[in-house]
Amino acid sequence: MQAAYEQYRDSGLMIIGIYTETTEYELPTQEDLQGWADTYGLTFAVTADDAAVWTRFEVDYGIPSLTLLGPGAVVVAADDMSAVSKIPDALPQ
Repeated sequence: MQAAYEQYRDSGLMIIGIYTETTEYELPTQEDLQGWADTYGLTFAVTADDAAVWTRFEVDYGIPSLTLLGPGAVVVAADDMSAVSKIPDALPQ
C-alpha cells in the first residue's frame, strides 16, 4: 500500500490504515499506531478502529483486507487485495 500511496497521492489517493487490535486483542494506543507505521515504513494515515468501520460497510471477511472507496465513499472493491490495480479508475477526475 505504501508504494501505491507514493505513486498516486498527488492524484488524490488517500490511504488510511485501520489497525483494529493489538496482539493482546486490545484497541491500539497512539504508541501502537506509531510503532506499526514505523515498523512498516508507512507515511499514510493510520488509525485505530473498534469495528465501527467494518460495521458501516457490512464487512465480515478476514483481516488483512483491502477495501477501495471511490469518490463519495462508494465501495469500488471490497476484500480484494488486487484492488490496487483499480486505483487509477477510482481516482477523482
